Amino acid sequence: MATKVVTALHRFILNYVGAVIPHKPMKHILAYVGADLHFASVEEVAVHIRVIYAGAGPHEVAQWRTLAEISNNREEDESYALAFDPAIARPMCWM
Repeated sequence: MATKVVTALHRFILNYVGAVIPHKPMKHILAYVGADLHFASVEEVAVHIRVIYAGAGPHEVAQWRTLAEISNNREEDESYALAFDPAIARPMCWM
């Protein structure tokens, strides 16, 4: 009898925006995507995320904090950076 191996998925984020993004939202996205920002604390990350994702609707302070905790990397210099590749903005450089 074959043994089935199951691996738990701890986190998965799929950000699918479709084939076309209207101009106004694209301008908003271009204002922050690809920026290589560093923060002194997770609280600063939470404030930043709350500002750039304000249009995502109302959330509790604890929800923003949780998003900040899973959306950052601790850098060698002890600062915090958003957990995405700044080169993600390269395809949008033509705009």
